[in-house]
Amino acid sequence: MGKSAITDKYSNVAFATVTLSAANTLTFNQILMGTGVFAGVALLINRILWSPTVTSLREIVAATDDLTMALVSSNRLATIFDATDPAVLAQKRLVGIGVAVERYELPLISDFSTLPGGGKLIPASPLWMAGHTSGAAAASIIRCQLDFTFIQLDAADYLELMQSTYPANVS
Repeated sequence: MGKSAITDKYSNVAFATVTLSAANTLTFNQILMGTGVFAGVALLINRILWSPTVTSLREIVAATDDLTMALVSSNRLATIFDATDPAVLAQKRLVGIGVAVERYELPLISDFSTLPGGGKLIPASPLWMAGHTSGAAAASIIRCQLDFTFIQLDAADYLELMQSTYPANVS
């Protein structure tokens, strides 16, 4: 990537919540960052704190149950399980282990601060929080906190970033 300007030197925080109505649902909630798709603004994500509610965690009781949380660049995905999908920007998945009881310390953390540049660079828009559950008998609620910095990219760098997130646009 070429020259880009960092326009924000302070850490920012954004919050998102997604409510899954029942088992086997894939649900999206758009995270609005106040910038347009073509503004050339990116987010340098330092860390994501994932917080499924305790009630949601208690729904993971069988080996066939799971709860997946993701930050994605598209709400047209059929699944958020595939970590190799470029539209899945970050993901945490909790899988049932049968009768044994697993202890979770919340929030679950995705830490990108040790990556080169201090985080994971993603387009600021469009951005969704997504959730999926299998086996839940009741609604599941997942919350997340994004710790990030805004970065203004030049046109070429921004186009490269967008193309890496949406490979179908690359010809």
